[in-house]
Amino acid sequence: MRTFTSQSIFEYLQNLVWIYIVGKDNYYDSLQIGKEGGHFTIRFNANHTIDTLSFTDNGSHDSGYNYWSYSDEHQQLLIYSSNHEVRLRLSPPKALNDNTKVLDIINSNDRFITFDGIQEKVICNPLLSGKRMAYLLGHSANSIAIPKLQRNNFNIRLVKSSNSQLPQFVEIQKHLMLNNKIKQIIILDSKTSIPSEYNFNSLSENKILLSRGSGTPKKFSDEFIATNRDLAIELLDLLIVSANRYQLSHNNMLPAWDMLFNEQIDLIFNSRIKLL
Repeated sequence: MRTFTSQSIFEYLQNLVWIYIVGKDNYYDSLQIGKEGGHFTIRFNANHTIDTLSFTDNGSHDSGYNYWSYSDEHQQLLIYSSNHEVRLRLSPPKALNDNTKVLDIINSNDRFITFDGIQEKVICNPLLSGKRMAYLLGHSANSIAIPKLQRNNFNIRLVKSSNSQLPQFVEIQKHLMLNNKIKQIIILDSKTSIPSEYNFNSLSENKILLSRGSGTPKKFSDEFIATNRDLAIELLDLLIVSANRYQLSHNNMLPAWDMLFNEQIDLIFNSRIKLL
């Protein structure tokens, strides 16, 4: 089984029309999009480009894969992986009623699929359990439904310090918090140059600070500060979603964000949690 690297995950996030990695075999990463009466299977080659796109019209489980997908009685697309026990249910666009339209959507250069007139790009971290992903996106069920991302109402701002000696930092503020536990998420470029309002000693239980180390400029520290271990674990899952929402809202016009986003993925894969 091929190991995912931060770069390969990043390429998925950047290039796929609809991202949901439901399983892996020895040769391909595969995505299946299903509807009643059948399902589509997309296979990606080692270069993360589409290798094959096929449609099975009987909806039966392909014994060559350990996952499948289908629509439920409410015409909502349900995708899940028996490997990861992840389920995703979304209201499909009207185009899903026509097979040709689905193929057009999958093959288009547009990075959005429209749900109920709202442009959305669905991002799922393949390392997440379904329960955690559902919880992060505001649903308490055991890996059944994930509501639309806009319900989380992320407010993400790129901020430059007035002091030229201080590197720019990104502040991610989430207004509709998870059970009101996370009030503020802050990412700083340097552990040694922290504005006074973000002093470690002033952190409260509902504030999390990610600090970039003073070593290699393109790599985050392998430690980050959090006041609560559970919140820290949730934050790792949250970053990949919120960062991508920022990119979408700004039409990918901030080249520097690409590097930062990639570093955040490194953080997700490699971090150790350090408690105050």
